[in-house]
Order: sequence, then structure tokens, then C-alpha cells
Amino acid sequence: MFVANLNKAQQEMLLAFANQIIDADGVLNKKETYFLEAIKSQCVSEISLGKTFSIIQTSEIFITQRDRVSLLLELISIALADGEYHREEINIIREIASELNISMEQLQNMESWVKRQFSLLKEANNLMGGE
Repeated sequence: MFVANLNKAQQEMLLAFANQIIDADGVLNKKETYFLEAIKSQCVSEISLGKTFSIIQTSEIFITQRDRVSLLLELISIALADGEYHREEINIIREIASELNISMEQLQNMESWVKRQFSLLKEANNLMGGE
């Protein structure tokens, strides 16, 4: 949803951290895979996949508040895609937020926003006769 706010380097880092979050709980869920593919489809075409990054690099690459919030909203969405927010996923996201100087209150507001979006998507799906 917010991938277009990010440049190529930021998108590469987003994908790297998204993969870490998906792997964090040791379970590959089809909803997580779906969200990862959705993110990839929004990235610039010349993006390099499979790069690894240190969390310390995030503050060098994500400069503006818009960049930082876009990254975190996407990562939180990946973490919550399977309906569970695992401790390992929370730890990665909190570490990234800390490196980006995002307060715990701001992070909790973002988590709440993502949860509301998932709830609205579920409601829309129900209106359309889905599961």
C-alpha cells in the first residue's frame, strides 16, 4: 500500500526485512506469502532480491518520517497477515522502530491502524459473500 513512497534502495530493504519477519516464527503462511508478493509487485522493476541488511542501516536509508512510517506499516502488515503477531516478529519490528527513532506510542498507533485495516478488509470480504 505504501511501497510507492519508497525508492529502490528502500524497497530492497523492505523486502529483506519482510522476509526476516516471515521467517521469524518458523511458519510460512500463504497469507504472508500473498502480502510479500503484493509488495514485490509494487516495487520498481529493477529491484534486486535477496539482499541482506543490518537494522542499523535503516536510519541511513529511511530519512523522512514518511519513509519510516511507510516501512513500518508494510512490515506490520506482513507480520499480522496470518492473524498472529508473534513475539519474534514484534521484536524485529520494535528493533527497527527503535533504530528509526519511532516511539513506542507511535509504533502502537501504527499497529492499531494496520489491525483496523485488516478488520475492514474482512468486513468488505464478508459483504461480498467471501469467507
